[in-house]
Amino acid sequence: MRGALLVCALCLGVAGCSVASLSPEERRERADADAARLAAAQAPFTGPVGLYQAMARAVMGNLDQRTRLMEVAVADGLADAATFELLPQAVASRGWTRRSNDNASTSKTLSTGALSEASTSEDRNRITSQLAVSWNVLDFGISWLKARQNANRTLIAEEQRRKAVQTLLQDTRLAWGKAVAAERLTAEIDPLIARVRTALDSARSIETQRLQSPIQALDYQKQLLEILRQLLALRRELGSARIDLANLMGVPPQTPFQLAPFGEIQPLPAVPLDLDTLEAHALLDRPELREQDYQARIGADETRKALLRLLPGFEFSRSNNYDSNSYLTHHSWADAGLKLTWNMVNMLSAPAAIGLARDQETLAETRRLALHVAVLTQVNVAWNRFGMAREEFVLAQSLAEVDDRIFRHSQAAQQSSAQSELELIRNEASRAVSRLRNDLAYSEVQAAAAALRVSAGDDPDLPATDDLGVLTRALRRHYQPWDLPAAPPARVDWEVVS
Repeated sequence: MRGALLVCALCLGVAGCSVASLSPEERRERADADAARLAAAQAPFTGPVGLYQAMARAVMGNLDQRTRLMEVAVADGLADAATFELLPQAVASRGWTRRSNDNASTSKTLSTGALSEASTSEDRNRITSQLAVSWNVLDFGISWLKARQNANRTLIAEEQRRKAVQTLLQDTRLAWGKAVAAERLTAEIDPLIARVRTALDSARSIETQRLQSPIQALDYQKQLLEILRQLLALRRELGSARIDLANLMGVPPQTPFQLAPFGEIQPLPAVPLDLDTLEAHALLDRPELREQDYQARIGADETRKALLRLLPGFEFSRSNNYDSNSYLTHHSWADAGLKLTWNMVNMLSAPAAIGLARDQETLAETRRLALHVAVLTQVNVAWNRFGMAREEFVLAQSLAEVDDRIFRHSQAAQQSSAQSELELIRNEASRAVSRLRNDLAYSEVQAAAAALRVSAGDDPDLPATDDLGVLTRALRRHYQPWDLPAAPPARVDWEVVS
């Protein structure tokens, strides 16, 4: 009794222990450890980061991508674990018991009602052991279907990972283009903003000294402020491009790295396939459609499981036993048995379960048909978007060239005192905006081409490697047929450098 009270008191003491919150030192250690792990997981930056290298770094270092890989690994582990449910159940046990007194009993004679003397047939101290094996045929069938469903869920997780990789590469391509444009134009915009501020200070001084009429002075300031507002909005639009690229590559935002230098000529991306071929590829390769195929398999197996539960279960058992009781004639013996079980309640619930499983199959079929139409729609939308993006880029390029010529003429006129500084600043700001729109239009063409590839279910066959160079070359080999010159080639201010 005293021992039982001691155990109860110990349990109450453990249950009453409170859990303390993390201290600032522990949180700081965790933050430092996480930062060290993130830094160690990244390949060092040894040179300018080109498009294909940025995509390779995203595949290797993006944490969302790593999460998808772990989800596939977990799903695969669950499928492997489910296969062990197919094996028979084998249970081994060994125990020791002790009584404080004899397990004695008396018996009563039914004819006379006389009681016998107390007797026992069991030792106070006993050692028992058993090794039992049992196998249920019905459970085996259901476990086999569960294992097949888990295998299909692993394939679904792999298709979801494929989709995540496709989206990641598409986003990285667009983010890299914006970051390159931002890096170049920021170097031009900041000095121009400084010039506008200086001109604004001079205009306010002119107004204060009344060297011009108030209307002219204020109108001049208004135009300068409008230009300044436009330039600040432009800089704000470019401000997060590098941070977005760093996030996609899985590196901290303040990590120093250089982007690939600009070139002179870079053709627009081409589409080596026609629309009908792209549609055919999409219907075969889109991860969403493959996922629905695997979901249909899972639904069909769910129906089979509902049907199996209607059948009786046959259970075979076999055990080897040992008991050290000295009163036994045989201390070791073997048991074998065959048992038939049938859950009669399943007969009542079976129609509803089977109907639900078949409804789920029908729902999966309907979803697949709807997704079939949606995939074809997405391919056509992406095809049209790519064509319009190319046209918009040609227009943006023409506008940039016109603004550049206007600025050069304004610069020459200002040097000959034939034009005011305000007009020169306005034309220079207009040129900067046009150059940004030109670069962003080119990035949009790249993004539209990437979206067209994704809509067709295209994804690179990436090698299983942690070598950044090998992965970069694999991406270049895969995407270069799309990045080859279109006819006629278009001139832009930068090139894709890997």
